[in-house]
Amino acid sequence: MIMMPSYLILAVFLMILLVIIFVQKKRQEQELSISEIQEKLDNRQYEDAITLGQELLSHNPPADLKCEIMCIVGIALFRLNQNQEAKELLEQSITISHNIGYFSIEAKSNYWLGRALVKLGHDDEAIKYYLKGLELSRVSNDDTLRLFIANSLGYVWLRTGRALEAKKLLLEAIESSLNGSDFAFSLCYNTLGAIEHALGNNDDAIDCYNQSLQYLEDDLIGVSIALNNIANIFLEMGLNDEALSYYYRALEVSEKANDDEGIAYVLRNIAELLENRGDFDQALEHLNRAKIHFERARIPPVEVFLSLAYLMTKMDRIDRALEYISELEEYGSHLEKNYGWYIRYHLIKAEIQMKQYHYDDAFQILCDLKEDSRINNMVLEHMFLLLLETQLFLKSNDLDKALDTLLTIEQKALDMKNVVLIWHAKLAVSLIDVLNNNFDTAEERISSVIAEAKTKNHYIAENARLLLERSKKTRTALAGYDVADKISKPDEDFKISKDEVSDYISSVKNFVSELGLIN
Repeated sequence: MIMMPSYLILAVFLMILLVIIFVQKKRQEQELSISEIQEKLDNRQYEDAITLGQELLSHNPPADLKCEIMCIVGIALFRLNQNQEAKELLEQSITISHNIGYFSIEAKSNYWLGRALVKLGHDDEAIKYYLKGLELSRVSNDDTLRLFIANSLGYVWLRTGRALEAKKLLLEAIESSLNGSDFAFSLCYNTLGAIEHALGNNDDAIDCYNQSLQYLEDDLIGVSIALNNIANIFLEMGLNDEALSYYYRALEVSEKANDDEGIAYVLRNIAELLENRGDFDQALEHLNRAKIHFERARIPPVEVFLSLAYLMTKMDRIDRALEYISELEEYGSHLEKNYGWYIRYHLIKAEIQMKQYHYDDAFQILCDLKEDSRINNMVLEHMFLLLLETQLFLKSNDLDKALDTLLTIEQKALDMKNVVLIWHAKLAVSLIDVLNNNFDTAEERISSVIAEAKTKNHYIAENARLLLERSKKTRTALAGYDVADKISKPDEDFKISKDEVSDYISSVKNFVSELGLIN
């Protein structure tokens, strides 16, 4: 047996040691760089995080670091609304982390992939990844991530007609996640508030939002979100002054946090309240301020352009509305990737066509939207679409089609167990019944809404009471006359006009949009 000289053994040992030291140093440098990427992500320096992450990936780091970098860069891409790119990178992160058993990163990547898929309009696929992420978060004992996933999954279930399941999921997550972060708990209570809101339990909704606030003493951005949501509830209850007070409190907190994104969204909400009160000039001023803050936050001002286009349409400033529509077309890629924006854009275009009496063109826009495969998974947006179709039928004097559409909406609301939307649908159907001289049916429906809503939603109960009075007045005044004949006479103070029906439908659309938070 040939023995190696001791000096050669020492040399080999030193070389191995140097390689180990080099590898360890290289790994430490890469881990430090990952910390830098995470820091940039936390500070909303998304482009910088992406650039640094891509540079690190080009050096082919070890598998565990590689999937972690991919996850962080995927999140940054998501934050920039580059959802398709985020999806592709997060899918790679899932594959690598799964192969090496890196469960915490696999769970995190599943969560963010689910969020990207929701933005892309693929709710069913997103749910699968959320459920997988939920399972892995239990394996990795990550209570905070479990709460985040339960929150996002609960919100998707709420939007897709599974409100009671969503409520059960969130309550179980809250009870079992003892070590979750305060922010994660606050998000879950925030979504529980939205669920209670949809179930018609406004007092419980406000309690949930206040519970969310208790976890957010030091999180000004979260405080602003919760205050904003309480304002939305007050707005629906018809308590406009209280709603405006909470909106301005939310605005003050966002300004204190230097949160341009939060400022922009609250200003937009205030503008919508002012718009609903008919204060169009003040609404326009707030939207223009919101636009500045969207730009400062480096968020494409799509949201505010959509609101501006809609406001201009309501003000009958169609030329200006068309200018905003034209500006929106410059953000075509963003509209395509965010289905909520995409559908609002086309619905506003349909409303503009209707304002110009181009009903056939408006109807074609709506029909084209219904052909989009994504709409089947966007239940509230689908209702939004059906409501506009109803408005179109009314202006085309086709009450039968309007009634069919509203009955479809009512059934979808029942399927979703969305009590508030059920009440709205019943009242809208009652309006059509009054127009068709079906007073008994109308008044029975209206009375049922009053009985159900009087202790839960003052705004809807009061609207129903006024509608019931109007129906009885119309029945008495039109005894022996044809309703349609009387509708055509604008000097009759008791008439229920088709414009009033359209106005009520607009109130339902406002309710639908209030539930459009992204989680």
